[in-house]
Amino acid sequence: MDLFDKATQKYRNRIINDWKYYDKKPEDLTREEIIEALIKFRGKHGLNQIYLFKYPPYMKLGKNMEEILKNKFLFKIDIDDPRLQFEQIDWGFYLSHSDNKKLTRSYYENVSIKDYFKMYDDNIEMRFKNLNHISVSPKNGIIPFSYCDKIAIPVTRSDVVLITV
Repeated sequence: MDLFDKATQKYRNRIINDWKYYDKKPEDLTREEIIEALIKFRGKHGLNQIYLFKYPPYMKLGKNMEEILKNKFLFKIDIDDPRLQFEQIDWGFYLSHSDNKKLTRSYYENVSIKDYFKMYDDNIEMRFKNLNHISVSPKNGIIPFSYCDKIAIPVTRSDVVLITV
């Protein structure tokens, strides 16, 4: 449950202040209320989503991103791999805000690296918020490692180009 609490901490303010689901302080939310809110906001697959980026975040995005990435692994997957089966693929909303434009597969196929990272802000609490991302809900709840390619975490945007070509 400690891992659940850590993973859902970032949603507490969003559930209360953005989604306005409960009339209480974010720190007073129960685990059950967090689960209920995620399902209500994201739909029936709301608890079984894996987030994917078009381009991987890189170290030089800022000191906070560097801290996040320093002990992580990065994997590349092909969402068109016929072995992968998803309950749902959600292309997300611009800047991760549901009041913004709904994104499409075409957006991800055409967005440049420069445009993808142009709104990133290393100083906001939810650092990945301004990196548009896709959420997938795998049928079995996981993406097997055998369908993933481990890649080096890029240091600069130029390194991202080398990885994604």
